Amino acid sequence: MAFGGNGKIRTLHRIERPTLNTDYYINHILSSIETELCEDNEEKELIFMQDLSSVHTSKQTKLWLQEHNVNVMHDWPPKGPDMNPVENVWAELVRRLEIHWRQTGVRNRDQLWEDVLQVFHELPEEYFENLIRSMPRRVRTVSSKHGGWAKY
Repeated sequence: MAFGGNGKIRTLHRIERPTLNTDYYINHILSSIETELCEDNEEKELIFMQDLSSVHTSKQTKLWLQEHNVNVMHDWPPKGPDMNPVENVWAELVRRLEIHWRQTGVRNRDQLWEDVLQVFHELPEEYFENLIRSMPRRVRTVSSKHGGWAKY
């Protein structure tokens, strides 16, 4: 799964393969959110965040982002995944899914995906806004630890 959002628009992508490679990432993930990243972001208010995965840092991915004028957070600290708010989203999604599945059970992969979508879209906008507002604090904390581990 891949997650993207700007506080108002949220997308969740089902990755239909066991591993993610650069071509798939560009052609299926980035291209599907191109409007939000590029056309709807002329003021460069949105900052695109991704971790240091090889798919995210490949020459092809960097070139695509540059060619499409995507405003990217480049200086990701070594322990960066700890501060990325998407990690909080995944944890909250899993927590809510476990509650949901205790009540309904999981029957197959397609039902699993439908449950994930349902629970994801039930997350309130305020939840995402709070995560976004937490970024300055997260950055200060990681900076004070010289890029080291932070509680996030």
